[in-house]
Amino acid sequence: MRRKNKDRLTPSAAPKPGSSDRGEEGLTLRILDLKQSHEALGEAEERYRRIFEDSKDMVYTTSADGKLADINQAGVDLFGYASKEEMMQVFARDTFEVSNEHKRKEDDSM
Repeated sequence: MRRKNKDRLTPSAAPKPGSSDRGEEGLTLRILDLKQSHEALGEAEERYRRIFEDSKDMVYTTSADGKLADINQAGVDLFGYASKEEMMQVFARDTFEVSNEHKRKEDDSM
């Protein structure tokens, strides 16, 4: 890699403050640890995605304002939309009926 002024940028082999790692060996170990963590994260994300998509039950997430962030195909089918994209345009608060008790709690908090 090169800096903007064309000087060569090299990774530092110096240990982090408070670290017991020494020189290039420590840097190598930190890089390997980072690679392993990244790989484990990718595997966990793939497992979650598979569970989410393959579930026969509706699974969805929403933002704080009630807009659908994601929904699986079972949810799309349940509500009768033609596609996930069409369903994603809908606000969850417009799709789900809110109970009177929940409305009272919401009114009391304002």
